[in-house]
Amino acid sequence: MKTVIVEDRQTIWDIAVQEYGGVDGVFQLIEDNPGLTIGSDLQGGQLLKIKSAPVNATVLAYMQLNNVKPVSLTQDEIVELNGDFDNDFDNDFNIDI
Repeated sequence: MKTVIVEDRQTIWDIAVQEYGGVDGVFQLIEDNPGLTIGSDLQGGQLLKIKSAPVNATVLAYMQLNNVKPVSLTQDEIVELNGDFDNDFDNDFNIDI
């Protein structure tokens, strides 16, 4: 068994990808951590147990080799990086609507 420390802004989906190699790992994460649900809000510094096998060993190996740790962006950060997708869809993709 392994214990993981959640980093700030990591979601249950981020941890599933980081520790199981795919979002399907969210079900293993929930199974390994009673009380955790799909809608759980994780907190930086929270400890989670990892007991189950990876869902995608190739992705997991790549992430571990390259020290990749997914962290979800906030809506404001997405807008800052890409523009306001919802209000500027036609300009984001040069489509006439």
